[in-house]
Amino acid sequence: MVYEAEGPVSESNADGGRIVILGASGVIGRELVALCTALGRPYLAISSWDIDLSGPGAAEALGARLAPADSIVLLAAVPPDIDRGAAGLLRNAEIARATAAAARRADIRHLLYLSSDGVYSAQDGAVTETSPVAASDCYRAGHLAREAIVRADFLPERLCIVRATQIYSRHDSHFAYGPCRFARDLAAGRRIALFGAGEERRDHMSAEDLVRIVLDLSDQGACGTVNAATGRSVSFAELAQRMLSLVGRDSEEVSSVPRRQPLFHRDFDIARLTALLGPFQFEPLERGLARLLVAARSRQEPMAGARPAVFLDRDGVLNENLVVDGKPYAPRRFQDFRLYPEAATAIVKFKAAGFATVVVTNQPDLGHGLIEPSQLQAMHAYLERETGVDAILTCPHRQDEGCGCRKPGAGLLVRAAYTHNLDLSRSVMVGDRASDVAAGRDAGCRTIFIDRAFRETRSMPKADIVVGGDEGLDAAAEIILRDVAREP
Repeated sequence: MVYEAEGPVSESNADGGRIVILGASGVIGRELVALCTALGRPYLAISSWDIDLSGPGAAEALGARLAPADSIVLLAAVPPDIDRGAAGLLRNAEIARATAAAARRADIRHLLYLSSDGVYSAQDGAVTETSPVAASDCYRAGHLAREAIVRADFLPERLCIVRATQIYSRHDSHFAYGPCRFARDLAAGRRIALFGAGEERRDHMSAEDLVRIVLDLSDQGACGTVNAATGRSVSFAELAQRMLSLVGRDSEEVSSVPRRQPLFHRDFDIARLTALLGPFQFEPLERGLARLLVAARSRQEPMAGARPAVFLDRDGVLNENLVVDGKPYAPRRFQDFRLYPEAATAIVKFKAAGFATVVVTNQPDLGHGLIEPSQLQAMHAYLERETGVDAILTCPHRQDEGCGCRKPGAGLLVRAAYTHNLDLSRSVMVGDRASDVAAGRDAGCRTIFIDRAFRETRSMPKADIVVGGDEGLDAAAEIILRDVAREP
């Protein structure tokens, strides 16, 4: 159905125009709708249920809904898994023709067409916007044809063509070779199958990052061709190893199948994207992979014996922080490690109610060399002995190392879920920092924030429940045992 959302007009869209999303029911379309909603941006979302853009009268039907201040984002297409042949090519070309005709007739502000890096030929070196293109099959020819149509039928000074790299999304159900398929196989307990040795490199971008780029370029009124990529390519073999590491599986749990296509690498020069948008903060790949693994696990049939868990941050939840000028620090000596009085009692109650209890803690002082490993081991041995907690998972990395386990990513929670057979959807994350809440949300858990009034440097995501610092884990435990433990 067609739906509109009105919200406050941002400075970048001060003329009051809407973002008209064609293909709003697809994976990227839904992400763009979610972004516009979150930002309070006016938009008009149109799917093929509303207007068949490849059918008769499509240009007129679309044109009747457009206004001069609007900006179109063209995502609508016949996907290759439905029709990769000539019929699909012709339908996709007609979608582009109808869109460009309606846009030209309504004299809209801007048109952005989301194309694909599949139009580029295999080549050595980094791909730029001027790299050679090749129509090696109907799918690639279809993208090039659509690019040619919108260039010919719309105003070049108001047209932007975005050639996107490989995109992964938690909501993708096509499971093309790469992160989404690997996550599905791991969630099902299967080995990852690599073509050959998996040595070819690709640039992988999250759908959330792509729609942020698309909206920024649309707001800016960018014109010409722009590659949407992160500028960081990894081999499929490395990608598989990173995902295996996230779930705590053996690095040898991969298999090889015959390669179907000639081997080539795909690296990107993103100088033009950077020139248009400035430095762009891409989602760390490991955090995106962890979110994929959470989504893949949630799609599986409930695993026999899967238990809910209470995930607990360590410092500020189970033990006292050292607070200096309103900022908390983890203790670095065993003699400074003091458990809150309620810690052991709460964990006993959680376990009696059927919850696994897992501590997930960032300890970057290890990576910085500010704490001796023996001191941390002594703290954790004491924590296990005094509370009976089921597991303690630690990220020892510095923030700049880009690991897959550090919160606010969900890596530690994902590893616990896969190795201890936990049901994340019935689990709770309890923490006292913004990163704890973000990790819990990424993992699909409910979140309880213990507000100890620390000075936070990162923005605070919305927790499901907030309790005061003076109430601490006692209050969190009461809520979990009263509300969560009783649910089926």
